[in-house]
Amino acid sequence: MTEGCVFCDHGRLCEADLYFENDFCIYASTRDPRDPPDVVPGCGGIVRKSTELLPST
Repeated sequence: MTEGCVFCDHGRLCEADLYFENDFCIYASTRDPRDPPDVVPGCGGIVRKSTELLPST
């Protein structure tokens, strides 16, 4: 894990309002009251659980 990286901190991601996880990735979304009104509500981020390189096909 990279120190201070919000995407690598999976424990912090699981505290989001909306959280889904499977074997490969995590989706997290939290409505931040500081967001401007033109930010789409419910938008979030998908983060890979592993950063290892996959073999090319």
